[in-house]
Amino acid sequence: MGANKPLPVDEEKALKGWYFFDWANQAYALTVMTVIAPALMASLYNKATGTQSGDTFYATILTFSMVFVVATAPALGVIADKMPIKKKLLKWYTVAGIAFTALMGAAPYFGSDGYIVLAVMFTIGTIGFTGGNVIYYSFMPYLGKREDQDKVSTWGYMYGFMGAFQVNQCGTIKIMVQR
Repeated sequence: MGANKPLPVDEEKALKGWYFFDWANQAYALTVMTVIAPALMASLYNKATGTQSGDTFYATILTFSMVFVVATAPALGVIADKMPIKKKLLKWYTVAGIAFTALMGAAPYFGSDGYIVLAVMFTIGTIGFTGGNVIYYSFMPYLGKREDQDKVSTWGYMYGFMGAFQVNQCGTIKIMVQR
């Protein structure tokens, strides 16, 4: 990654892929985990139960999914580091995250059980998201020399925040236009 020397095409492609993975990850974290899912889950829960404790229900579901991740991430990290299946693991965790995130949109159509459907879809989607992150970070040593890893990480971080901002702004504009 020298300043004067262009990267080989394969290395450049790998870096761009890594950056855009972070772009999508952070968009999920900001848009789904902090904006859409909490509001939708609380609303569905409150409507189904006649209470106003939907925020607590969301926090419980998020806690459960994160405890699962905390319990499994060390083993997943070792598997990602030691076994030659990084790309397959990343693919399947990502597919699970995307598929179950998309399925969250069906939750309101399940009537009074919608909050349960959303909780299950959100939990599996979040496990896919966070498991994918564990594997994603295991690629870092292969994306550049040790002295270049700060630069690679910083660019990934920047792409991530750009993605989160762009997707969140698009959603905000859409909501404002609909009103």
